[in-house]
Amino acid sequence: RYGGYANLPTVDERAPYLGLTSPTDEKATYSPSKRGGPEDISREMVKNDDVGSIQRIPIRMARSAAQTLHEFVFGFINPAVNAVIYDTTALYTAGKLNYGTAALGTDGVALAAARLRMKKQAMKDNSKRLGLRAGFLVVSSDLEQIAYGLLTPAYAANNQTPTFLQQVGITPIVVDYWTDATDWAIVSRPEDL
Repeated sequence: RYGGYANLPTVDERAPYLGLTSPTDEKATYSPSKRGGPEDISREMVKNDDVGSIQRIPIRMARSAAQTLHEFVFGFINPAVNAVIYDTTALYTAGKLNYGTAALGTDGVALAAARLRMKKQAMKDNSKRLGLRAGFLVVSSDLEQIAYGLLTPAYAANNQTPTFLQQVGITPIVVDYWTDATDWAIVSRPEDL
């Protein structure tokens, strides 16, 4: 996380420029780990494989690798986990303006409030609002229909004019392994943060 400069000071005619206070930064780290394992195949297994299950082993292993990576990434933002992060506090806390308890409803009130909290996130050092744009609404399977209804114009409705939330460009992402039916999160656009 990088800090920002304060507003630039006025410089009088023929006056020297004064030094600026350099912003600071914080480093977020995690320790990657090696994953994997061998699969044993015998000559007899190949010889007796009349349904072709041996040739599907690489495909199943690739799916397992993709699933492992998927769960690792979405585990960082899973509200049910709410892990302690680099600043030694839980990811979601009221003091960070990133925590809410409202259920994701079809009226969009909770999503709009979360989006506004994201926009109000402040830059380190100068406390200026970042104006982060919500890019993704991450939901469990139980909230998939609500998410698409909130974000897709004319979804199950006769609205020829998209709602505000349908116009701001938030994309729903469904994380099927999240088991808490009420968990959801918004994530900024990658170009913003």
